[in-house]
Amino acid sequence: MLNDSKQNGFALVVVLIMSTALIVLALSLLQTVDIVRTNNMSRYYAKLAEDASEAGTAYAKGCIEANGRTQSWTGTLAPDKTCAGTAGTTSQYVLNTSTVQTTFTVGNLEQANANSVIIAATGISQVKIKGTATVIKTYTQTTKRKIVWDPDLTSQQSSSGTTRTCGILGGNVYCWGTNTYGQLGNNTQTDSPTPVKLYRDPTVLGTKKILNIVSGSYFNCVIASDNAVYCWGKNESYQLGNTGSDSMVPILVPGLAGKVVTGLGASSSSVCALITNGDVYCWGANQKGQLGAGLGTSKVAVPTLVAGPSLSASSGSILAGKSIIKITNNGTFNDSFCAIDSTYKAYCWGANAQGELGIGTTGGNSNTPKAVITTSALSGKKIIDIQSDGNDVLSDVGTTGDLAYGDSHTCVVAYTTTPNDAKAYCWGSNRIGNLGNNGVIGKASNTFPAWIYNTPQAVDTTGVLSGKTITSVATGDAGSCVTAYPTGGSANEQRAYCWGPNYAVGNGGPRSSVPVQVDDGNGIFLNNKIDNLVGGADRFCARAIQTAYCWGANAKGQIGTGLTTPSTVRQPAEALFLRPLNNEFIY
Repeated sequence: MLNDSKQNGFALVVVLIMSTALIVLALSLLQTVDIVRTNNMSRYYAKLAEDASEAGTAYAKGCIEANGRTQSWTGTLAPDKTCAGTAGTTSQYVLNTSTVQTTFTVGNLEQANANSVIIAATGISQVKIKGTATVIKTYTQTTKRKIVWDPDLTSQQSSSGTTRTCGILGGNVYCWGTNTYGQLGNNTQTDSPTPVKLYRDPTVLGTKKILNIVSGSYFNCVIASDNAVYCWGKNESYQLGNTGSDSMVPILVPGLAGKVVTGLGASSSSVCALITNGDVYCWGANQKGQLGAGLGTSKVAVPTLVAGPSLSASSGSILAGKSIIKITNNGTFNDSFCAIDSTYKAYCWGANAQGELGIGTTGGNSNTPKAVITTSALSGKKIIDIQSDGNDVLSDVGTTGDLAYGDSHTCVVAYTTTPNDAKAYCWGSNRIGNLGNNGVIGKASNTFPAWIYNTPQAVDTTGVLSGKTITSVATGDAGSCVTAYPTGGSANEQRAYCWGPNYAVGNGGPRSSVPVQVDDGNGIFLNNKIDNLVGGADRFCARAIQTAYCWGANAKGQIGTGLTTPSTVRQPAEALFLRPLNNEFIY
């Protein structure tokens, strides 16, 4: 019995030891399972947070695409906020259960480079005690998504007409502003402060790529990839190349069939086309001789030969037999044209009330081309660029006998030895500093104004243009601009400089009769290459970091910010709606 008791006691001890070991092992296994479960749950909640952040980038991208391809919110964007950043009346979540809620926040977009932006979205996963609002754990994950657009689809060219602007992107045309005569080209007559895409009739313009655009007062013309010209808008002076009515969509100018057009120019209601062989054809309004063909008619629908190798010497024109290499392009308010021939001489024709032809006389019109005087400031120089704009007005007003004066003026870029020494020269009205020569300015009176200069004047180079090479010139209604870079420097140092009324100078400052540097206020125009500088009407546009910026009159939304306020934008503002993203366009 004693032995049995000992054996039973030993067995009990063994059982207890084994039971304890099993319990310890079970507890260990349970702890391991719990750790695994906890880790899995952590990964699960972290994944929910990651999913929420992905949802945030998708939502932000959708908001960008629905609101002008630019950031539409201020502060942060979240599921319970509209694309404008306004919070709703109830909370919204990406995921909402009894134990977990997920949400996201998106802050400001990050500019990666000239062709991309980055959306950074933070996803938040909150774990709660079941059936309560108590949060016991929060997980966060951030996702960054880069949206890239093709540099070939960035801003390529713009043009300004009366209360509207047009631009070329990726071979397409977009216009914004007033549309009374269908000048926006979208088959409507509805004004738009945001760009609308040019309508393409499959049997007319079709899928042809747009290469060049010019704007008159209330019409536009383009050169397409078939080397033909298409116009739309107002047609009271046959500026569309036919005797028909206004057109809300592009129509072909038939009179240039078979000719390869390489350049276009527009005045208020007339058009000139430069042909590949150096010929120039013009059509439209001619009441001031702006077609240059010696015609007595007030308007012409058929493109008429004005200059070039094909013009016979028997025409008596000074441009007979001369090959033309450039014509003035955008002259929204003026009624004259100018051209440069292959010997780098300039010729002008049309209205001359402000001395804008540069022929040494003021008043009267010329219906044939005249040589710009080169015995003074342009003596021995080669002209490589020429532009003209401004209202050609010289008339009685009221009953006092006072005279009303416009601001027509012409500017050129010319050099003496090489293009590296190129400078700017202007002539015509200097009423509000239009010529940049620091000359006489004034206001309308019944005394012949001293501020009209009917021969070329050198633009002042004692200030910001000192030591710089001028590369291009642009004219507007009453001001002018040039692009220039330090002589001997890099073309990447090219910046914009303007003069004239306060809307034109582009730096927010007052009127200036000498050049000042254009400054958008954010350092973009001070620190990046500026090109594609164009003027027209009371507005200028230029390209920086492959993006279009405009300044000047904006009462009809013609700057392109989508707003009609302020009515005058005095520093370059980005045409936000011309910012393509993800290889797409909004219109």
